[in-house]
Amino acid sequence: MGEGYIMKKYINKIKWYILIGIIFNAFYTLTIAIVPYMQKLLFDNALDKGSGWVLKCSLLYFIFMIFGLIFLYISEKCTWKRSIIFETELKKDFFQSISRYSYKRFSKRDIGEYISIQGNDITALEQDYLQPLISIIQSINMLIIYSVIIFVFVDFRIALVIFLSSLISVFVPKITATTLAKRRNTYLTQVGRYVSCIKDFFEGFKLIDSRTRDNICKEHDKVIKETADKRYEYGKFKVVTLRINGFAVDIIGVFSFIAVGILFLKNEITIGTGIATFGYIQCFINPIDEILRDINTISSLKHVKSKVFTYINENEPSNAANKEEFNSHIGFENVNIDYGDFSISDFSYRFEKGKKYALVGHSGSGKSTIVNALMKYKELDSGSIYIDDEKLNTLDTSTIIFCVNQNEHIFAENFINNVSMFSTYKNDKINEIVDKLNLNIL
Repeated sequence: MGEGYIMKKYINKIKWYILIGIIFNAFYTLTIAIVPYMQKLLFDNALDKGSGWVLKCSLLYFIFMIFGLIFLYISEKCTWKRSIIFETELKKDFFQSISRYSYKRFSKRDIGEYISIQGNDITALEQDYLQPLISIIQSINMLIIYSVIIFVFVDFRIALVIFLSSLISVFVPKITATTLAKRRNTYLTQVGRYVSCIKDFFEGFKLIDSRTRDNICKEHDKVIKETADKRYEYGKFKVVTLRINGFAVDIIGVFSFIAVGILFLKNEITIGTGIATFGYIQCFINPIDEILRDINTISSLKHVKSKVFTYINENEPSNAANKEEFNSHIGFENVNIDYGDFSISDFSYRFEKGKKYALVGHSGSGKSTIVNALMKYKELDSGSIYIDDEKLNTLDTSTIIFCVNQNEHIFAENFINNVSMFSTYKNDKINEIVDKLNLNIL
């Protein structure tokens, strides 16, 4: 599946929140777009129509503001809802995809990298991809609304000047997009390394004492300095990008200012029209500025989006057949495993069902390696393992084989969840055993 298809899948889950949010944001824009026009009416008509007319305008102004607050509340509520759903669904699918990895495949990357993607990259994808994407749509709506009002109620010539100068500024983000994306990806990759470093040090906390503390802290400081440097490189270029975008937006104000000045000198517009124009210029500049920032922000997430979606897209079902019953034997035939300075050569043995076996040998002789090979934790360099004459690498043996290692992981959960693996293993006697051994207090 391509990235577009994957993104569409998540957008579909929040499409109604997106639609409602955009609609009510447009309603809000309408209420605030009226304000400069009302200022024009005030300056052009107040002296002629008197205080009663001014009071009516003030009341109308207040009503528009109240409706604007209501519309904005609904729009922002939808924003929170869609953001949470989008991020939650991505994190669920990412975790499920990783959970289907083989142990060998999972071990190719450091755990800290997975944690960084789950905790940082996916959140960044929601905040700096989804939100800017919707923000661009809302900003375009604002530009359309402001353009129509300026064209119809203010002056079409000023509207054309603003519109044409805005078109020029839209192309500015392309200048910096590629470099910004690379620097952000480099920074987030370094964040993953820092998370791995912290996890490693905390897991080895027993080794930190008065003798080792200073050197371990120096090593930590070295990694955090590298992370800070990558962040600064990204931030430094982002500042340049923002300033370039800011200059492009300011050009709109300059051209509009010149147009208003010329028309006013020719007595072709009123003071009220001039005041309204300057109000609309700022209203027009804000969404243009927002669009430019959003385009750069989205561009900076290009590599991150590809990385996250690659993980999710690799969620393919295993072709291994589910082995539900163990009937006769487990056979090792000419098994060879080499790693580091250790190897098992030409190991062959047949383990019969119903018999008990003890693997005896000195430390490093290969006892654990044999078990790890059976559990598919270690890949064979050559040879084969069979269960009931079926090749192990063609089978899913999770139903018939389970291994508890010497230093097995214990989940930060209660006794029942650890014993039953979160109710994976159903056993009517669990509660009876727990009560009998007084383990219900754990």
